[in-house]
Parts: sequence; C-alpha cells; structure tokens
Amino acid sequence: MLPDKCSDILCKGMKDKYGLGIDKVKAKKNMTRLIKKLIFRHKIMIYLFARLVFLYHDKNKIF
Repeated sequence: MLPDKCSDILCKGMKDKYGLGIDKVKAKKNMTRLIKKLIFRHKIMIYLFARLVFLYHDKNKIF
C-alpha cells in the first residue's frame, strides 16, 4: 500500500494520519515544526517550575 520511498516510520505515521501520500520533505517539515513547538512548551514549563522552586526557596528563607 505504501511506496518504498516512505519506508521510515515517520512518513508512514504522516500517511496514516492524513490518509494521503505525503513526500518525506513535507513530513520532516511537519515533524520539525512539532518538535519546535514541544521544545518551546517545555521551555515555558521549565521556566515556570524554576520560578516556583525559587519562590518556595525564598519563602523558606523568610520564615
């Protein structure tokens, strides 16, 4: 069903998701965009976590 060109799991996953033949370049572009979004989200999470820890640490110093 899938062409030999799209043997890697990444491309197969893309094809299964959208149900149409997407070339590897487009699949990789989508994946990099997804990864960038994830990294950005994690940066925000890490920042918030660091702030939380820092605030907690300061409160412990005060009391």
